Amino acid sequence: MINIDKVRLVVTIIGIGMFLSLLYYFILNNYWGVEYPHNTFLFLSEDNFMDFYNVNYFVDDFSPYSSNKNISYPPFALLIAYPFSLFFQYTKYGSPVARENFFAVSSYLILFFFFSWFLLKEIYQTIKSDDKWKDSIYTFILFFTYPVFFLFDRGNYLMLTFVFLYLFVYYCYTCPKLSLVCLSAAIAMKIYPVFFLLLFLVDKRWKDIGKVIFWTGCFSIIPLFLFRGSFFDNLVNFLTHLFSFSGGYDTEIANMAWNLSLLGIIKIPIMLFNQGEVPYSVEMPYLLLGILLVSIVIYLLIKETRLSRKITYLLALQLLIMPLSIDYALVFLYIPLLLLLGTAKLEHEDYLTMVIIALLFIPKTFVVLFYEEIAVVTIQNIVNPILLLLLIFLPFYRQMKGKLCKRRKKV
Repeated sequence: MINIDKVRLVVTIIGIGMFLSLLYYFILNNYWGVEYPHNTFLFLSEDNFMDFYNVNYFVDDFSPYSSNKNISYPPFALLIAYPFSLFFQYTKYGSPVARENFFAVSSYLILFFFFSWFLLKEIYQTIKSDDKWKDSIYTFILFFTYPVFFLFDRGNYLMLTFVFLYLFVYYCYTCPKLSLVCLSAAIAMKIYPVFFLLLFLVDKRWKDIGKVIFWTGCFSIIPLFLFRGSFFDNLVNFLTHLFSFSGGYDTEIANMAWNLSLLGIIKIPIMLFNQGEVPYSVEMPYLLLGILLVSIVIYLLIKETRLSRKITYLLALQLLIMPLSIDYALVFLYIPLLLLLGTAKLEHEDYLTMVIIALLFIPKTFVVLFYEEIAVVTIQNIVNPILLLLLIFLPFYRQMKGKLCKRRKKV
């Protein structure tokens, strides 16, 4: 049976944090009349769910990579989005109108209810004990977190990427072939789960790397043949839009808004002294820190044996190293959290990891640093990357400390 103390620990942190945040913003909205962006930890209400509706709009006519569209979504993600686009005439009426249409809203609720059912089921099964009522209350507290709220608010198809990545971890020992297909689907959906190939790299599992590349290629190439237009035109337009978007938005405030990236630690202090601008290039320190993080994570993957810890390192790396890593991607941290909650014996490091994840699951947007149109940069854009860095540097410090102690004993 699971040690209930660790469940209580995480539930207490998340429960108190979310309650205080919701109470704080409720008071600001209903008694102080504070306006956006100071009255919410979410996006502008006029833009709710638009990640979902905008993607559906691009794929509605089954030609997402036509020359007059600028979308960097991978082909597999757009192919999955196409059935949802059939619920509404996006090309005719536009994506903003979809928010007021019953069938379009219903299609979004289908996606979110599926994601919610999947996550609630996994949480409940993980913390299950003899007390069903308490388990149910704990499950809902663990579900209603900042990344879930933000993911629902944006309506991003990352919901399905999460499911694929979760299933990759779930089946990695019991059904390796299915596990590799799920990882391939996750990479084909959002690209950045490609960092999980480091798991195979450190173990020299070259065949598994080849299989993931093969399946990812299939998931990515087949839609390019199916979409309207030639395969070559679709491929060129997709890559062109992908690399053009990799440079980010027009302003630094828009780039840093709701961003978990390592760039926040580098850019935001500079922006504070330069009226929201970064007057010089920070590519070199970002590149050097990125190489350092990848090197440390590879070292930890070699030294570590527990899957929960390996997944934690990889996800922290994934969230930090991407230039645009939006807050809803924190939902991926449910994977190591549930692995830890389901583990019978934990060490001090594991409890510390759960505390950090619980803190990441709480909004910390109370101090607004920059606001431009709909883009908001808060103190959270510095705090969250620091917490993610701790998930990597604390285990690395423990490894180095242990190594140093062994050397002293030999001397």
